[in-house]
Amino acid sequence: MASNTAGIVEAEVAAGPSLKRPLEEVKSEQHGTADLKSNTSGSMAPKPRSVKEWRVQCGERAVGIRNPIREIMDSIVGKENPSKQMISLAQGDPTAYKHLRPSDVMVGAVNAAFNAGGFHGYQPSQGLPACRMALAEFFSVAGRKQLTPNDVFMTLGCSEALGHCVAALAAKGANMLLPRPAFSLYEVLCAYHGVECRYYELLPDQGWEVDLDSLAAVADDNTCAVLINNPSNPCGAVYSRAHLAKVMATCADLKLPVIADEVYS
Repeated sequence: MASNTAGIVEAEVAAGPSLKRPLEEVKSEQHGTADLKSNTSGSMAPKPRSVKEWRVQCGERAVGIRNPIREIMDSIVGKENPSKQMISLAQGDPTAYKHLRPSDVMVGAVNAAFNAGGFHGYQPSQGLPACRMALAEFFSVAGRKQLTPNDVFMTLGCSEALGHCVAALAAKGANMLLPRPAFSLYEVLCAYHGVECRYYELLPDQGWEVDLDSLAAVADDNTCAVLINNPSNPCGAVYSRAHLAKVMATCADLKLPVIADEVYS
C-alpha cells in the first residue's frame, strides 16, 4: 500500500503543479476514506448562505468612479430655453452636424451588409478579417514594415479602444502620462484599472503643443505609456507633422509606447 501511494505522488509531481494534491488526500483515497467536509485545499467547506434580505454591493473599483463631463451634462438636461436656439459647446458628436455625417456611400455599404443577412451572428472578436485587412493597408506607410490584419483590433468606438489599451498596460504600480488639460475619460479609465495618472503640460502660447520637457520630467521606471490626443479635446489643437515627430522621438528615447487618441481626425 505504501509503495502504491508513493507511486501516485511521484506521478502527480511529474505531471506538474496543477495536478499535485496533499499527501493526506492521496492516502485517504487509497483507504476509501476521502474527507467530504473539506475541499481540495484542506480547508472546511463554506457555511450555507443565511442572508434573508437583498444586499447587493457595488464593487470596490466601481464605487468611486465618476465622470465629471457626464455629471455636468446630466445636470443641464431639460433646462434649455425653448424660445432660443442653443449652440452647444459641449457637443462631442460630429455626426450631429449635417456636413460631418457619414457619406451616402458609407451608409449604403452598411445597409447592404445588413440586408445581406450574413453578419447578424457572432463575429470574430478581433473584427472581420476583410475590415482588418483594409485598415492594415490604409495605415501602412512607405519605409516601414507593412501592417497585417493581426496588427488591427476592432472595437465599438474609441472609448472601448481606450479602455482596452489602458487595461492591457495596467501592470501593478503602473502610471500613465496624460495631457493637461485633457478629456476626462482618460482619468476615469486609469482610476478603474488602478493606474496612477501623471500629467504633462500643453503650451497655450504655442497652439497647445506638448511641453516635451514636462513629459520627460514626469516619466519614471513605472510609466507604462504616453497618451497623445490629436486633434485635441478640449483645446482644439491640430499638431503639425514636425511637432508630432518631436513627440514621437521623445517617447522613443523614453522607450514608452504611445496611445494615440485621434478620434476627431
